[in-house]
Formats: sequence, structure tokens, C-alpha cells
Amino acid sequence: MSRLGFLLTDFMRSFFVIFFILVGAVRVQAQAPISWKTLEDVEFAYTFVEAKNDWKKAASFGEKVKALEGKEIEMKGYLLPLDIEGGLVVLSAFPFSSCFFCGGAGPESVIELHFKKSKIKFKPDEYATISGIFRLNTDEFALSYVLENAKRVD
Repeated sequence: MSRLGFLLTDFMRSFFVIFFILVGAVRVQAQAPISWKTLEDVEFAYTFVEAKNDWKKAASFGEKVKALEGKEIEMKGYLLPLDIEGGLVVLSAFPFSSCFFCGGAGPESVIELHFKKSKIKFKPDEYATISGIFRLNTDEFALSYVLENAKRVD
């Protein structure tokens, strides 16, 4: 093999190694699998709002949770339909009987899901892995966590 041929082969080998390292790094950054424990880095304060005759929730997010804002993440949990007609579905750390709405869990144990597709079929309490863009919601009359462009990955 000529010297030029050897250099080209060496260059191509280096190129492919660097290429696959970069592709792997992009995939790692694209989705950060997180646990429900991470979402517990939040504190809530409640005050009664007479004009709305309801309690106002103010979330104070910790650094771990703030760091996830705008990132694509993956979460595992139980799918719970809240409004089938309106398409409101949440992902919960716990099945329906133990979730935030029925049991003793806190609001940090649920994530509102905004699916890419308008209709997703699932059974209530079905355990699933969902990915999407993580958003913090500061609207006091809504869930604190939202996954936009959500999709099922399992």
C-alpha cells in the first residue's frame, strides 16, 4: 500500500471513531432519564384565594429540577386519564389509587402530558415510559410539571 493510501485509511478510521463518539454524545444529551426522586426537589406553599374560592399553589423549584427545564427527558410511570374527551393524561409515580389526587402523594409525583399525537391508546394505570420536553409550570391552578411533545417509547 502506498503512503497516501495508508494516510487515507488512517484518516478514515479516525473520522469514523470521532463520528460515532459525537453521535453517541448527541444521543446521551437528547434524553436524560430521570427518576421521580429528582422531581421531589420542590417546595409548595398554599394560600387561599377568595376571589376564586380555591387554594393557590406556589412552587419553589430546586436546582435539580430547574436544570431539566427545556430538556428532553424520559420518565417511567403510570398513565392516568383525567379528561378523556379533552385528552388530559398524566404520568404518575403511583397507580391511580395512590396518586396525588386520591392518595397521600404530593403534586411532584405527577406530570401533565401533551402528546405529539392527539389520540393515544392505553389502559388506566398502565405502566409506560414516556419521553418529551420537560417544562416547569408556574400557573398556580395547574400541574407543576409538563412534558411537551410527549411520546411513548416502550
